[in-house]
Amino acid sequence: MIAGDAPTAPTVIEQRDVLEKHYGLAMAVQGEDVASRTMRKFGIRFATHHPRGEEVRREFIGVENVGDWRGVLGGW
Repeated sequence: MIAGDAPTAPTVIEQRDVLEKHYGLAMAVQGEDVASRTMRKFGIRFATHHPRGEEVRREFIGVENVGDWRGVLGGW
């Protein structure tokens, strides 16, 4: 982009990495219960960029704890 090129969309792996980091930061600040609920919306948003977005979105809706969160990220 610095060279004037158009930005490229992040890969699914890059998106997963960002979500993992964001969730870790949220847990450090809010604790697991609150972070798990508030981070669902970010997972749902990121799901729109996934090739199987609707399936991923449905799984993020059900996230209630760190195990669920890691399960969705690891599964997709």
